[in-house]
Amino acid sequence: MKLYTHCTRCNAQIAIKSTFVETRLDLAKRDGAQFELRCTACGERMNIHVDDVVATQSKRPIIITSFILILFAASLTIWLWEYGLFAFASFGIPIITIAKTRKMQQYKERAFNELYYDSNRTKA
Repeated sequence: MKLYTHCTRCNAQIAIKSTFVETRLDLAKRDGAQFELRCTACGERMNIHVDDVVATQSKRPIIITSFILILFAASLTIWLWEYGLFAFASFGIPIITIAKTRKMQQYKERAFNELYYDSNRTKA
């Protein structure tokens, strides 16, 4: 999951480190309800509220999972081929796992974007 916000001055997209952050509450525990960021495009410093941060899907977990599981499926097929079996099912496991990984990424994104830290705060 990628986290980002927009610069108030130039409207550039600013990435936020999202290691071990699942919800806005986790982000608030790590950085505080308001934290300071510097825009990478114009250099302006600004205070960002946790509720102004937006999550999008990251393709990295899907790519890594796909690569590992396709290697596993290919080696399993070669191994079963030596015993006279043709393993169509060995490619079913990676496809199902990749679909589950993608679904989990969508769930994390939706959970982050739907739950706000401060529900009484008005958006600026």
